[in-house]
Amino acid sequence: MTNDDNDKVDDGEIRFSNDNMLEKDEMGEKDDGNQSSAVHRGRQFEHDTLKALSAIGMTLRHQGGKSDGGVDIKGAWSALTPSVSVMVQCKNLKQGCQPEHLRGLVGATVGLGWREPILGILASASPKSFTADTLAYFGGAPYPLALARVQQGQLESLVLNPTAQDWLSLEIYPRFDPHGKPVFPPLLICKGRRIP
Repeated sequence: MTNDDNDKVDDGEIRFSNDNMLEKDEMGEKDDGNQSSAVHRGRQFEHDTLKALSAIGMTLRHQGGKSDGGVDIKGAWSALTPSVSVMVQCKNLKQGCQPEHLRGLVGATVGLGWREPILGILASASPKSFTADTLAYFGGAPYPLALARVQQGQLESLVLNPTAQDWLSLEIYPRFDPHGKPVFPPLLICKGRRIP
């Protein structure tokens, strides 16, 4: 399969270049195909986020739905050495994410990270992305967290809080083409090595 085929639906599956599969009926909510429905938009954003994070070396599985426990996507950032467990909450909100969205992600990940830390990622598509209160909570949280902005399957930005930065030693830089237009995903360097 070529990268151009990554998003084509075939026999009920969506395939990504790292061989992750996302079942059409996995969410437990029926997607009626109505592109204006909240379920359809939410599912599409979860697919876009999974694709965007897979492009930076994460091996992920979708688990979103009514009883997902606040985690839409989970897996590992396998491009890092050693591999890091990740849990992602996707919020496709027009007004941006509020502190309660980040607190929900913390609640979902903290209990699971008692043996080893888990990187909690809050992904948003909104141009407003994250409110000032959300950013304040994010910066002061004692748990490893990241904020991601995803548009049309592209990771536009990824920001780590100080706790995650200290743990991962990851540097994130924006990239641009020769004409000054942003190129996605951003450049990631971990311990002197480009990721992925």
